Amino acid sequence: MKRYNVLVTSVGSTTAIGIIKFIQKSSANVFVIGTDINDENRIAGSSFCQAFYQIPPYYNESYITRIEEIVCKHKVDFIIPVHDQELEKLSRHREQLNKHNCQIISSSISTIELVNNKYSFAQLLQNKGISTPKTFAVADWLESTEEEENKWLLKPINGVSGRGILIGNRKEIKSFVDSVETKSDFIIQEYITGIEYTIDVFVKNKVPYCIIPRIRKEVREGLCYKAATVSNSEFIYPVESIVKLLDFYGPINLQFIKDEVNGRLYCIECNPRFGGSSIITLRAGVNLFDFIINDFENQQLVSYDNYKIVYMARYWEEVFYEN
Repeated sequence: MKRYNVLVTSVGSTTAIGIIKFIQKSSANVFVIGTDINDENRIAGSSFCQAFYQIPPYYNESYITRIEEIVCKHKVDFIIPVHDQELEKLSRHREQLNKHNCQIISSSISTIELVNNKYSFAQLLQNKGISTPKTFAVADWLESTEEEENKWLLKPINGVSGRGILIGNRKEIKSFVDSVETKSDFIIQEYITGIEYTIDVFVKNKVPYCIIPRIRKEVREGLCYKAATVSNSEFIYPVESIVKLLDFYGPINLQFIKDEVNGRLYCIECNPRFGGSSIITLRAGVNLFDFIINDFENQQLVSYDNYKIVYMARYWEEVFYEN
């Protein structure tokens, strides 16, 4: 059996550890190389890898050079980026790494840049008639005549993990944005109350080969701690409509909210990578990593709709290092 050498970035994150669990449950023979900006003995994720390297942050000039050195040393077959900015950086250097027979498991750079910009993604959905919260650039919102009593959600245009979000009425949001020097760094959306869902999808050639939704029962700092998979019947059409718009490849996750008043589904975000809580999809019976291996081996991908309804609750687990 061929051994695959797989590089997983940002292994200090929960998402990366989840990816490694997908790999461990796969029937493929995989050697996992992990990278992170932190020291090996200061993160738990390094203990799940067969090899580990501390590397510079993505914005450092030597980042790609260091990744390339690791790729050559281990004859890496493919890289699974985890961090949003690493995803963009590695995708921009796809051709350079392809020269070493190393593939990046990611969508096209144009798609990544568009969906990581929350304003651009919302505008695309609105223009295509796909339900998404009403979205404004800050300058446009300030000039608008929206109702004073409405609640609004302000967030960074390239934010991650729910950081930097502010919810308030028009007066409260305006007070904040008046104090911000670079208003173009934020967007403002109508605030919708309802149940939040995240959908794991594997995409190739605009076809979603699995659509596995989960209710986000409890979220802390953007990471889901309690969740339950649910039927995908009402998500099939909106997910298919979205993946047809862009050049997605590999695991992505889409986030929706179901309005508690009118029952309407609104797409609120897209992450073109594995999700932080995608591990529930593995327990539900769908291994997203197997799609990658099957495609890498030029096997025909088969749509997967038969998954289990499961409930997930997370807990802490310790990893110890001795000096």
